Amino acid sequence: MSNEENFDEKELWANLKDKNVLVKGSCNITVEGDCNMHIMGDKVETIDGNFEQHIKGNFTQVVEKQAHYTSQGDTTIQCGGFLGGGLKIHAGDHVLVEGD
Repeated sequence: MSNEENFDEKELWANLKDKNVLVKGSCNITVEGDCNMHIMGDKVETIDGNFEQHIKGNFTQVVEKQAHYTSQGDTTIQCGGFLGGGLKIHAGDHVLVEGD
């Protein structure tokens, strides 16, 4: 019998309900298919190191209310690169750019 045949999905969810999960050491998760996450509340991520995303397809982000971005250091936006392209800013009443 393989591990998949011994796996009881209902048991896993029953054991994780109202629990915290701690992983000591590295943890890699691979999903060999599509992955959807629906969080029915707030989501907070705290990262004590660097954060990188590598996206091989298109990237879309939709914010239905206000979006705020704060950087305590320099911020670089690079558009196009070797693929060409540019930067488009669609705004309501005005666009304000301040700095040195």
